[in-house]
Amino acid sequence: MTRKWTGVAFLVACGLALKPVMVESVPASQKIISRQVPGSITIGDPDSSRDEASDSGVLAGRPVVQPPRTDRAPNIDGKLDDVIWQTAVRINEFVQQRPLDGAPATETTEVYITYDSTNIYLGFYAHYMDPSQLRANRTDRDHANSDDNFFVYFDPFLDQQRAYVFTVNGYGVQGDSILNARSGQGGGGRFGAPRGDSSWNALFDSAGQLVEDGFTAEMSIPFKSLRYPKRQDGTFHRWGFQIARNISGKDETDVWSPVSRDVAGFLPQMGVLEGMRNLSTSRNVEVLPTFTAVQFGAVDNMTGGFVNDKADPQAGLNFKYGVTSNLTADLTFNPDFSQIESDRPQVTVNQRFDLFFPELRPFFLEGAEIFNIRGPVTMVHTRTIVDPTYGAKLTGKAGKTTLGVMYANDEAAHTTADSPTETVDTSAQTFVGRVRYDLYSESHVGAIFTDREFLDSHSRAVGIDSSFRLGDTHSLSFRAFGTQHRDRQGVDTTGYLLDAFLRKRGRNLSYGFGSYALSPDFQTDIGFVRRTDLRRTSGNVSYRWWPETWLISWGPELRYGRNYDFNGVLVDDERQIGVDFSFANNLGFRTEVSRDVERFGGLNFIKTRYRSFGRVNTSRLWGFGLGYNFGDQILYDSPNPYLGRHHGLFSHINLRLLPRLKSDISINTSRFTDTRNHADEVVFDVKIVRALTTYQFTERVVFRNITEYNTFDKTVGLNFLLTYRVNSGTAFYIGYDDRYQQGDRINEEIFPTPEFRRTNRAFFTKFQYLFRY
Repeated sequence: MTRKWTGVAFLVACGLALKPVMVESVPASQKIISRQVPGSITIGDPDSSRDEASDSGVLAGRPVVQPPRTDRAPNIDGKLDDVIWQTAVRINEFVQQRPLDGAPATETTEVYITYDSTNIYLGFYAHYMDPSQLRANRTDRDHANSDDNFFVYFDPFLDQQRAYVFTVNGYGVQGDSILNARSGQGGGGRFGAPRGDSSWNALFDSAGQLVEDGFTAEMSIPFKSLRYPKRQDGTFHRWGFQIARNISGKDETDVWSPVSRDVAGFLPQMGVLEGMRNLSTSRNVEVLPTFTAVQFGAVDNMTGGFVNDKADPQAGLNFKYGVTSNLTADLTFNPDFSQIESDRPQVTVNQRFDLFFPELRPFFLEGAEIFNIRGPVTMVHTRTIVDPTYGAKLTGKAGKTTLGVMYANDEAAHTTADSPTETVDTSAQTFVGRVRYDLYSESHVGAIFTDREFLDSHSRAVGIDSSFRLGDTHSLSFRAFGTQHRDRQGVDTTGYLLDAFLRKRGRNLSYGFGSYALSPDFQTDIGFVRRTDLRRTSGNVSYRWWPETWLISWGPELRYGRNYDFNGVLVDDERQIGVDFSFANNLGFRTEVSRDVERFGGLNFIKTRYRSFGRVNTSRLWGFGLGYNFGDQILYDSPNPYLGRHHGLFSHINLRLLPRLKSDISINTSRFTDTRNHADEVVFDVKIVRALTTYQFTERVVFRNITEYNTFDKTVGLNFLLTYRVNSGTAFYIGYDDRYQQGDRINEEIFPTPEFRRTNRAFFTKFQYLFRY
């Protein structure tokens, strides 16, 4: 049934793809406020050049801006006193995206744009009727999310598949990210301007200053930091473009190009940046040498002594070459794959399936969005590559085709599953190839191939994926993957995944229905697979009202899912109903109840669970969130599983008492009791407390401390990091990491008391310097 249903969905999608779909049509209410800004040209102007995008209707009804060319670069100091701002194009008409989409902005905003052959320049002036509402903090780059920010979005290929995002706050703190069609599908929803994946880093200049009625800021973004289509001399560029301003104190986001909740997706509702000509054709060449030194120490569990290893200095080199303006090659030799931030804490007790930890290492994050494929499995999970000696990547776009190729030689010693004490020094070879062809707005077909070779074993996967936007609110996606796996004993297995999903996102009504089949022998050593042997069918429907008063919006949501294994046995039956409220002044609340049947150990368990979560972010000095869940839960003990009672709590508080000081404190708890025979015996009680505190001494120097305590493992972790950052590529780090555990948990014979003992210690230093030509 699954194969037949999926095949029909694919044929329907292909038929719709061949039929012209005007997905960019703008509702009448939105067209009223679409406008031409000073210095712009109107879509359809007979004197303007046209291209394939405009002919297909992508630009219909969208505002356009055409910046003038300048021969003098501004001094990026946050002050708008340079002469070029007097001749730059000025944008001052903004409307709300939230809370009231399409309504006039409550504050005045001015944005200035100009360019030369190497950079695009932007100036910002954020006015406030009440300047005390301004939220601005001095912090490290990419960490000013809770502040008032300007967002600038570029879609250089005008394909509505992805956009580059640049942000700046009142102190000039910069941020950058990649926004793809998937992460931007919220459109004009409740969450304001989308940020995308902030792991992407670009080299650009920014500065800001507070003024009497708000703040001013400047940006200088090199075209070398972007990928864009090649144009002949004299032919102007036409890019997707959007500017957004976030006013956190009012929970308000204002945009230049109107964004409506009647249209799903943020990228299709962007405006147009037009008229830039004769951009520099010089190739982007970056050389990034790195030097790291680490000294580890650990307790000897047999003697109780603490053993310090010798320092391990390492040098590496990263090389980036812009093959074209839209295709980039990356090479790395003896790369530094260390991560300077620890994983977010997760409760690992009584987990039936593996937990996912995201990638934090810089080399793998470059171009990572190309390899990401939405679905029930993660096809490329680069944390499986442990310690490569060298690696190479080629990523970019040619025409409508996006290309990604990655190779890495992993020299980490491997431990076989059959013999945990056996280690092998032979390298594992990892290859990933990805190609994607963009059809039209937020629609594509693609293919991927992965291969990991180690000694006489291998793990290979191949598949296709697709996504089709159907009108303003609907989308259909389809994926099919197959795997071939040979272990060290020469046993071969093959598996497959078939997946399809139909989704609607509207102002009021939203729903989604999907089904997938994941065979028992689906296995990939390069990806992340939480669970196999599953035939799943699921659906959800929600309705949202928008009173747009003190209660901004609210509505219920229903979810249902059924999972069968490949023997036809029902293993999960899931029912959930919830209601969500969004209030003015950054207040929100959600509550839900679920009634599930879960099969484990040959038994069916009926579970009823309740969850609630609330958030408060009304003050510029602090924000708070609290979630609580309780109800029936299984103790996943294979010989003797049983149903008990579980209580879990998650809370976080963000303190911003000083502009330079920020502290994020989180508490995560999980408590399980055996309720059989009304005993209420506590089986486990886990509490994880984590505090992340940063202090920004200057614009370049920041100190960070992470302190974590786990009551279940009886461990304490201390992590200190001092960073001197010149830009996104040049930085110096020096860090210290200290780990302690209760003595009787290490070795009760050697340490019979509960006194805490040091288990691990590490000194860490890293220096990298970016040369760009």
